[in-house]
Amino acid sequence: MSGTMRFVAVNEENSRQLRALYQKFCASRVPTRNERPQSVDRFLARIRRSKKHHVFLIYERRTPIGFCHMVAPYRRPRVGYLHGLYILPAYRNKGVGKAARRRKLVILRRLGMRRAVSRTWSSNAAMARANDSMGFRLYRR
Repeated sequence: MSGTMRFVAVNEENSRQLRALYQKFCASRVPTRNERPQSVDRFLARIRRSKKHHVFLIYERRTPIGFCHMVAPYRRPRVGYLHGLYILPAYRNKGVGKAARRRKLVILRRLGMRRAVSRTWSSNAAMARANDSMGFRLYRR
């Protein structure tokens, strides 16, 4: 499946698709205790006004199946942050997430980043396994 996957930078024409995916994402997850839910409009406004935020829609053929969010540079020059990845439930556990994370690293490299940082909650075992399988070192607070 990951062979036909395309990444398209969010722009005015496809922002409606991002809006629909982001609403599904917010509806499907339970915010943690310290998290404040962010509206779709606020999220879109933040990525539009910042040159550091990079958001891509992920397509399987012509169907949008998810989105990813990166920040580059992040806190230090040449360090990129793999901020978020959301894949529709019907496309999970099929290698799409791992292929998307690999593609995110390629994009960060093209943006001039030499290192990547990824952060996840300890309760997100799937993302912790993905980080481990891709060579990220574990750091606990």
